[in-house]
Amino acid sequence: MKAILGFVLLITAFNYAKAQEVSRDNYTGSWSSNGSWVDGSAPETANLPVTARNFQINGYISVGTAPAPTPGSVTALSFQSNRDAYDFRVSDTLVVYGDVVFTNKSMNLVIDPGAVMIVLGNLTMANKIELASSGSLVVSGDFYKSGSASQGDYTGTGNVYAGSYSGVAGDFVPDSSEKDVANDLRNDFPDIYDFVQNNGSAPLPISLLSFNYELVDQNVSLEWKTASEENNDYFTLQRSSDGKVFENIAKIAGNGTTNEEQSYSYLDANPIYGTSYYRLLQTDYDGTEHNVAIQAVFNSSVKSFAIFPSPAAEGQDIKIYTGADHSEALNVAVYSGAGQLLYAQESHAEAGYTVLNSGLRSGLYVIKLTSGSLTKTGRLIVE
Repeated sequence: MKAILGFVLLITAFNYAKAQEVSRDNYTGSWSSNGSWVDGSAPETANLPVTARNFQINGYISVGTAPAPTPGSVTALSFQSNRDAYDFRVSDTLVVYGDVVFTNKSMNLVIDPGAVMIVLGNLTMANKIELASSGSLVVSGDFYKSGSASQGDYTGTGNVYAGSYSGVAGDFVPDSSEKDVANDLRNDFPDIYDFVQNNGSAPLPISLLSFNYELVDQNVSLEWKTASEENNDYFTLQRSSDGKVFENIAKIAGNGTTNEEQSYSYLDANPIYGTSYYRLLQTDYDGTEHNVAIQAVFNSSVKSFAIFPSPAAEGQDIKIYTGADHSEALNVAVYSGAGQLLYAQESHAEAGYTVLNSGLRSGLYVIKLTSGSLTKTGRLIVE
């Protein structure tokens, strides 16, 4: 009996491990190469997911080879209907040489902050897209959205760059995110524009091994490594509160031309509290500038959570003490004892507390404070 149970547990563990197909991190390789995948087995490229699982693309993964075929002639990556059960997540860079097709209720396309998916062909989309604010979807050919604009959701504020839009794609993608290849991509990401214009024949200038951060006493310590450099004069580090408008905060000398791994670091002692974005640019000796990477950072100055007074009188202002010594956007929500949302407000943590102006009547309430990924809850009694 124990032997049978052990066998069942082994099979269960194996199936769980296969519940997600993950490409190797900080790795450049072909989708069809077994070495590109954590489990050592390259998945299919047609009718994904072939078996029940999510996908996550780390590193730089390419489907097919250059030069890209004529748009509309070759389907390089396709997704079958699976009732929106699984996510196809791009966390770094995915380049597809050919068309990509998402059928109705197929995998959900998720592009993380700083990640990019480049389709050197047409994209047919009949399902959901979640595009983070600093993520990008580039389609050299036509972005065709079938069905209705409400079929599948578009969430996030990242940009779509397409050669053209057809079907209901123009209504599906918000106006603020709908960009074109000819002008917008050329201005925003000239390196990717050149790559697209050359049908993927010219290598995409990516030599970055990593771009990470660590919070040190509420300061942001940034570190990045390169595998190789060519004519690298210097890096420019930029910071933004919204992932769109950036300011320069540091200039770090590069190492010219080298095939040896190089490490760099910078400590931001005056960070933005809440969610912020850091963008790394690289400039050649001839002045050519390249967008290298973007890193989203959440840094909270909230140190504590206390509600005063409690008990409180009806109509009395409530102070929520956070210990925050910097201005930070906070969301405060008030729930009834039964869990019903009664009131919500946006405020800032300044002088160590924020004020709740709710005019609550007598009763028991739950107060929930959130800032980015930080969540604090507490009880309040009003008499």
